Amino acid sequence: FDKVFPRTSGQAGIFQEVRPLIISVLDGYNVCLLAYGQTGSGKTYTMEGTSTNPGIIHSALGDLFSIAHERESTGQHKYAISVSMLEIYNENLRDLLPSSSSSSSSRGGFGGDKDKDNGAVKLEIRQQPGGGGGIMVQGLSSSPVTNLQEIALIMEQGAKNRAVGSTHENEHSSRSHSVVCVHVETSDPNTGLVLSHAKLYLVDLAGSERLSKTGAEGDRLKEAQNTELTLRYESMGSKRD
Repeated sequence: FDKVFPRTSGQAGIFQEVRPLIISVLDGYNVCLLAYGQTGSGKTYTMEGTSTNPGIIHSALGDLFSIAHERESTGQHKYAISVSMLEIYNENLRDLLPSSSSSSSSRGGFGGDKDKDNGAVKLEIRQQPGGGGGIMVQGLSSSPVTNLQEIALIMEQGAKNRAVGSTHENEHSSRSHSVVCVHVETSDPNTGLVLSHAKLYLVDLAGSERLSKTGAEGDRLKEAQNTELTLRYESMGSKRD
């Protein structure tokens, strides 16, 4: 381990540990932070927090706005920040910020199928056009943001659309992997030339406990089985990378 936090650690202390990684997004680096553990261990609290004790997501975006505005004041850089939210639920990707008024540019030029169970929109993974070898989430909406108030509204909408269910481990358990993607475009304010594109992925994974501990049946059992399968694929992918 690079760092082990004592039980007395607070939200601010944890954020300070990952802050240098987050700031590097403004310099053009892609970053991914994820919370992993069993149900009830505090993953969602660490990532989202509360209105009075914000987690990594709110602190990270607040820091990005503050530093971006500070750098823009020098006249050397201009930043455009946008946010997307999706979940991986039962091996399906769903947009947590669907909007009927989304333009083709904000949705990558693609549409998605409306989920009959909630307001989320089902998505698919596709290879990036141009043969560069990268992948994209087809139809994922993106909302430009300029301040924390706009972020709070987006997070509230996304949370309402996220799959939540009850297990023996947690009465209000997150039954999906939640991904907040922050896209940062850096450009030269004098020439308009785009200098870099970078993404910050903030991931709240679903609970990873043993099935026997959850008391899961029916839909909860299916969710748990798919969660375990997804985590295995993610582990294999990280080893290949």
